[in-house]
Amino acid sequence: MVRAPIPDSTNEAILVKSRRRCCICFGLKRDLGVKSGQIAHLDRNNKNPSEDNLAFLCFDHHDEYDSKTSQRKGFLIGEVKTYREQLYNYNSSCSPTPELTHLEISQALAEGGRGGSGEIFGDGTVVGGRGGRVGAGGRGRGGDGGGGIVHGSGMVIGGDGGSVDGTAIWYPPARSGYDLFLAEQGQVPDWGVVYPGYGGMSGGYLERHKLVASIREKFFLSQGLPEKLFASKIDDVPISYINSELEALGLAWRAEKEGHWYVYYIP
Repeated sequence: MVRAPIPDSTNEAILVKSRRRCCICFGLKRDLGVKSGQIAHLDRNNKNPSEDNLAFLCFDHHDEYDSKTSQRKGFLIGEVKTYREQLYNYNSSCSPTPELTHLEISQALAEGGRGGSGEIFGDGTVVGGRGGRVGAGGRGRGGDGGGGIVHGSGMVIGGDGGSVDGTAIWYPPARSGYDLFLAEQGQVPDWGVVYPGYGGMSGGYLERHKLVASIREKFFLSQGLPEKLFASKIDDVPISYINSELEALGLAWRAEKEGHWYVYYIP
């Protein structure tokens, strides 16, 4: 049987849409790793080079898909097409944010929030929360930090004011007073835990937070540390590993540690 060549434009379209991720790996395990692999003919007819009949698969799944065995049920064409559609939809939803010009960034209309204040008439401690930040190109006003008044013995710690994302930076949610209290006690909160009183995540931050969470999970599984999937510290995963995975996925943004959260930004 003479194989029909796959047009270069079709090859390129599949590689770009898949980002060289195996759709079966993604469909079964949500594995976002970049793979070495091949473009498979889903109907197993290499005379049919239509894009709908093709999918990028890692070498292992390509071999498994093409093999015939009576010992177990193999992958079905409809099943793989479903995984392919799910992968394409995911990749499309995580498209990198385009970089902006200095002119666009300079047109920001924004103001940072005020830091929290305090008042004491007796023994006690008041820690005002940080005013919310505004990233370059952001529009709006950061929230004011929480404050407090102590008229006797005690402690008041105000939470941070909420921040406004910029056009090339995404800030973590505003920390609660309880989170700041833990820090005052020398305790390191778990990564990604939203303590009572926390602010909400922006849409841009939440999208990136979910992807980084999956990268952290991949790291823990590769290191044989499944217990870390439920509770971990930010330093349990090297920041260099996270950024190398983001680069491998073709994303323009990177992560930077700030306390027990990440700030996401476009360098």
